[in-house]
Amino acid sequence: ASSVLTKYESDRKPIATQNAALSVRNYNRTLQIAKACYLDAQHPELLTTVLGSPPMSLLPLETRQGMFRRLVRVAMMPLASLTSLNSSLHANHIERNVQSILESGGSLPLVFPKYEIGFSYEHGAQSKKEDASNDTKGYYPRMRVGYRLPHIILEVWNSSISHARDGWSVLETTSHEAEDPSDSLFITLTDISSQLRKVLSYDTPVFTLLVLGALPASSLTSIRQAIDKVSNKMNTPLIMANILPEAPSDEDNVSENIITLVDSQRVIWKLMSEESSDTADNPCNAMVIVRPDGHISSAEFVEEGKISTAVEKIISKGLESAV
Repeated sequence: ASSVLTKYESDRKPIATQNAALSVRNYNRTLQIAKACYLDAQHPELLTTVLGSPPMSLLPLETRQGMFRRLVRVAMMPLASLTSLNSSLHANHIERNVQSILESGGSLPLVFPKYEIGFSYEHGAQSKKEDASNDTKGYYPRMRVGYRLPHIILEVWNSSISHARDGWSVLETTSHEAEDPSDSLFITLTDISSQLRKVLSYDTPVFTLLVLGALPASSLTSIRQAIDKVSNKMNTPLIMANILPEAPSDEDNVSENIITLVDSQRVIWKLMSEESSDTADNPCNAMVIVRPDGHISSAEFVEEGKISTAVEKIISKGLESAV
């Protein structure tokens, strides 16, 4: 348990520090806008200090409160010209000040995709000082260790639906009413571990092993054995899902005891290839270990014909890096 907590801290603390720094930068942007309107965030604090010190502190509290309110109204007077229907030199000057800040990139952003969904637990990813100009940088999905699995819609193949029919009903992923077993069912890759945990009714958080590419019967057997061995050894539940680049031509070739998903657009392979020197056009086998929180703990291509011998090492590596 202590190792899990230590790992959790090493993962989360840099993210918390990064987000706190972002909040400070955004607060400073707010102050810049206020100053452009001739307002100073330090004035209320200064006023409170003056009214709380002798000789002002000797006045009745109600009197000091009245003075505070009146002085604040005086300080806010520069904004009154902005509400007037008639243009004025003062209002135009404030507008130019604010416009200058906005045009120089000093606006007040409301969304931060890079920080909200694009953050990573990868070692050293938050070590360098962030440039404020990149705070609103967009999000680009990555299949890389430490990053959250991207939102990719996958079709749940029929045999998987039959295997855990009642379990799939807990997810609002159907395109129909799901009364007919032939109805299509879809699931997003984001938070796949959490979703499959619900489908298979696990009481505790689970890891997920995503195996990309078709699997011969011998490899499937080896993978199952490796999953049982490593998960029992580390006392960590692990669910397997096989992702195919196209729908199986023969339903009989798909095991009913394994969750089979179809990525007909081959988005996962494209993202995996962008992170690897493997640029093969044809999808090959790859293995991805997904943490309970939806982040990747291991992602590797596997040479053709070597998945049976590599699977135990990859699973062990993925789980050990997370726990």
